[in-house]
Amino acid sequence: MMDLKNFTEWPESWGRQQIVGLLGLSDPADLQALYDAAYAVKVRHVGRTAYFRGIIECSNLCVKNCIYCGIRRDNKNVPRFSMAADELIAAARWAHSSGYGSIVLQAGERRDEEFVEFVAEMLT
Repeated sequence: MMDLKNFTEWPESWGRQQIVGLLGLSDPADLQALYDAAYAVKVRHVGRTAYFRGIIECSNLCVKNCIYCGIRRDNKNVPRFSMAADELIAAARWAHSSGYGSIVLQAGERRDEEFVEFVAEMLT
């Protein structure tokens, strides 16, 4: 196991072998050393505060058929939805009033005029 006691930056010299080594750790002491090192890096770069980040999934309609994706076009086993404008705004307001640091609007890929107009309207 590599020494992680003073680990505060990703070593430039690390390659595949070192990364595979970290991913393969199973000894509880080694894992704890890795977690402690990761936390030290986090504290150094962003501090000790945790911030909530919200994702509003506003639609799962998608024109793409990426085989790995659960909302791909040809997946007939997923119930489809698109949020209405008032639902999306209510969700964003709830996230804001609940102290979320940021929100992301997420949807399946669409390029139709109706969806583009909907997004543009939500952002104005």
